[in-house]
Amino acid sequence: MSKNGVFCRELFLRPPGGKPFPRRSGALTGVHSNGPLTGTPRACPLMYRKKSFTPYNRCDIMENTDLQGDSSELRGASVPDPLNLTVNTGVGSKSEYALFRCFLRSIFFYYKEETAMSFIRETVDASRDLWDACLRHPFLIELHEGRLPEHKFTRYLVQDSIYLREYARVFGIGIQRSETYRDIRMFYSQLSFIAEHESAARIRWLAEHGIAEEQADHTPAAPACRDYTRFMLGEAAAGGLPEIMMATLPCTLSYFYLFDRLLKQYPDVRSLPCWYVIREYTGDGYREACEQLGNYAESLCRDLPTARQERLADIFRTSSAYELAFWDMAYAS
Repeated sequence: MSKNGVFCRELFLRPPGGKPFPRRSGALTGVHSNGPLTGTPRACPLMYRKKSFTPYNRCDIMENTDLQGDSSELRGASVPDPLNLTVNTGVGSKSEYALFRCFLRSIFFYYKEETAMSFIRETVDASRDLWDACLRHPFLIELHEGRLPEHKFTRYLVQDSIYLREYARVFGIGIQRSETYRDIRMFYSQLSFIAEHESAARIRWLAEHGIAEEQADHTPAAPACRDYTRFMLGEAAAGGLPEIMMATLPCTLSYFYLFDRLLKQYPDVRSLPCWYVIREYTGDGYREACEQLGNYAESLCRDLPTARQERLADIFRTSSAYELAFWDMAYAS
């Protein structure tokens, strides 16, 4: 995971409606030749992140603390000090001085990261109620519990084949509208991901259940699938690259949001026959794809006029609502 993986740490792993960095009880401790270094848990906001999701999981004392004498005996992460702070805090001991430096450094990282992908993060938050409704959907719950009939999952994948075909066409429009190689590479990478990863597992499952890809191509789209794809294609035809991204982004991001959480809740899903399909949405490769798309979408949208940003947020929420309707369709089929 990249150091700036905001989606992993900020969007997906933050509790719904909660603070980005939930506080825990306890104290900050360090080692110093003059005795233990302690601080209250409210001093450094970054120390409350879960250790596995961020390199800034503790408010460590850096080895280049600019302290004199026995400063080398302070132990912590060998992370450069971006501010190189040397301030006179007025505190009496070196340990207190080091703690103050640590606090200021954590504040720097906190606000630096808070400014990253703010538009996308706020847009996701505004649609999180729809994603959480998907998270509680009986189709996904029964799938992960091993109780969903296989014919329902197979029909879902047939409709997903139809959806992904039109989804790929939207990215094709993105390539056509692109004015830079960066834009072309981004949309081309998404086409490649659909063809090489999502399609491979889906085609394998359908083949094992007697359905060829050509047969799925000629299956009529269900109303929920038809309405969703028409909406995306309409936004792509009428808008620019930001509209294309915001119409398609909920599909990619919500799948990681859903399947990553459900895997933690139902780890035994790994033993189910459908696991090789589900795992495509839970691995590091998919997480990195979400990060790249999020950063790219933020770069397209963050400096746009407010009125257009509001329109883009509406597009994102509408696609999120179509995601929920797609699960409803899959369960009812």
